[in-house]
Amino acid sequence: MSTYQYQPLGADVERGIRLVNLLPGQFDDEVQVQILHTSLSLGKSTLEDLSYEALSYVWGPESNPAIITIRDRKSRCIVDSGTEITSYISEAEAETLSIRRNLDVALRHLRKSSESRILWIDAICINQQDVEERNREVGRMGQIYGNATRVLIWLGPEGENSSLAVRSLRLFAEDLTDEFVKDYFSRRYRAPGSRTELLLASPIPWFDEGGHWLAIRRLFYRKWFTRLWVYQECHLADDVLVIVGFDTISLPELVRAGLWFAEACSKTHDFEGAQRLAASLNIIRPRSASRVMDVISRTRGCECEDPRDRIYAIMELFPNHIKYDLHPDYRLPVEVVYKDFFLAYLRDFGGMNFIGLSLTYNRWTHSSKSIPSWVPDLASPVRPLQFGLACGKSEHAVGYSSTNDILRVNGIQIAKLSSVQARLALGASHKETLEYCAANQPEDSFKTTYVDGRTVLAAFTEMLVCGSRGKLLGIDFPSSEQLGEEYLQFSTSGKQLSPLFLYQMSTFLPGRAFFTADSGYIGTCLPTAVPGDIVCLVLGFQFPLVLHPIPGEPGLFELRGECYVPGLMESQGLLGPVPRGWGSYRLLTARPWGHLFTDGRVQTQNDPRLPPLPAGWRVKFQFGDVIQDDEYDSDGNIGEIRFVNEKEGKVQWHDPRLAPEALKSRGVKIEEMFIK
Repeated sequence: MSTYQYQPLGADVERGIRLVNLLPGQFDDEVQVQILHTSLSLGKSTLEDLSYEALSYVWGPESNPAIITIRDRKSRCIVDSGTEITSYISEAEAETLSIRRNLDVALRHLRKSSESRILWIDAICINQQDVEERNREVGRMGQIYGNATRVLIWLGPEGENSSLAVRSLRLFAEDLTDEFVKDYFSRRYRAPGSRTELLLASPIPWFDEGGHWLAIRRLFYRKWFTRLWVYQECHLADDVLVIVGFDTISLPELVRAGLWFAEACSKTHDFEGAQRLAASLNIIRPRSASRVMDVISRTRGCECEDPRDRIYAIMELFPNHIKYDLHPDYRLPVEVVYKDFFLAYLRDFGGMNFIGLSLTYNRWTHSSKSIPSWVPDLASPVRPLQFGLACGKSEHAVGYSSTNDILRVNGIQIAKLSSVQARLALGASHKETLEYCAANQPEDSFKTTYVDGRTVLAAFTEMLVCGSRGKLLGIDFPSSEQLGEEYLQFSTSGKQLSPLFLYQMSTFLPGRAFFTADSGYIGTCLPTAVPGDIVCLVLGFQFPLVLHPIPGEPGLFELRGECYVPGLMESQGLLGPVPRGWGSYRLLTARPWGHLFTDGRVQTQNDPRLPPLPAGWRVKFQFGDVIQDDEYDSDGNIGEIRFVNEKEGKVQWHDPRLAPEALKSRGVKIEEMFIK
């Protein structure tokens, strides 16, 4: 048989698509399909009123491919009633197509024995050798998946007790309400004494090799949950079915049960399992309309074969005014794709904070010296920092000059790096991480005082976990003082650190380096930083930035990446310390995001360090689409703080008291800086 040759999608290429008609057969029969050409009209297929299911799966390795048979549409299917052997009569000779082995396995599981099944499968329905077609179809993924009658998530064949895992998850899902999905710290189970509550109280029997715990853990460790493309594939569909071998579970059931299981892992100090499940569930958990940086942040840990897909695989979930500025083109260099995205964000969200965008020095991974240093490397292997609000809720107000590819920002220079250690290797073990920390621990750290008045040891231990404090999957994380005491016992008596402490260290430190700076500051940075670089607070950015001064060019810098600096992460560099009698806590929920201040009587997002708002401005709080004066609703939930100028009709995220001129009037040395 000859090799299948793709035919053009038709004159109206913007609307034409291909579908796969998976012909019936038994599991061991050769896979035979028909390729159908149709078009999407108003989001619906017009060819003989065809509907289709879209497949979401992992492509897998190219080695050891499988061969499937492509039948002409005029082929007739004949099934022998005695032997159940299927044969086809066609007016044209059949053709063959090479596909990856794991797709062949999926098709055998999805195939029906007596009727056809119409599917959209990217590896077959897109001519992968035609770059123009690939670019065009990638730009239409939202339409294709959004208009499928159902999305089928293929996790792979049965194995590692997957049937037990699916069966258990379905049972757990019965106990849990939709409120549990919205807030899985709320413990809102369907009924007291449910099986999930009982198992949380006594989970030990689950830990045997053939038990539920490992089976579920291994199911969520499957490759599909690490794949970047699946994020938009499952978020664009109304009906999603998860398939493992011949077992199935609906996506809502998987999410409900998986969230409970992540909490159960934390309760039993299986923090690695809890974090891995949380990352997996972050991909499939239903969300309301997301901000661009939320989508970028949630998908940073996902894998893709082409680094351009860091944008292309999720762009259908961006707001239209961002998405329409981006056009998939796999011929473009990776850094150009990232630059185009960054500038599209700047144009359309000029007044927002860059929460969720990790600014890493891209020349570490790209050799081209022509790349502006401010272009973010979205494929950086270093885990992005997660906890910080070094510039409060300030507006970034970044200006861009296309003439020389320079960004203009407003900020303040805090300290100059005096030493930078060698980096901790990516993938470092717990043992290697502890050895690195011990070798670089400041001398007499438990006796000396840090710049903010606490011991250097307390600041050092906060730095080791890059600020991970508050609640993690329902578990109270220790304060920096408690961490310091724990680390002191480890360094002086060898007492083992807690599993959570070890896990957080091994999550954020690999790939980074410790530094010291004048004025007594310490921190972690990317290893591209060198002594003489400047720690700066740039308005609108979540973390301090390390900037490299360009010799002979005052005010001109290269970006060397974000850094974590104890004593600067709560806007102290702009506003000074929190007043005596007040404490601050991080709000780690997605919304609101920031700090909660308390004096023991009130808890509020209003920063006590700030003066009254300018005339005409008021503080309000947003709950979904509702904006109100009260910070808390009747259930005790806290709203997102908003700043409202009713005369001008403005409602904004950033605080007008943190604008450059307002800060200068308070004596803060805000200056213009230029980043090339």
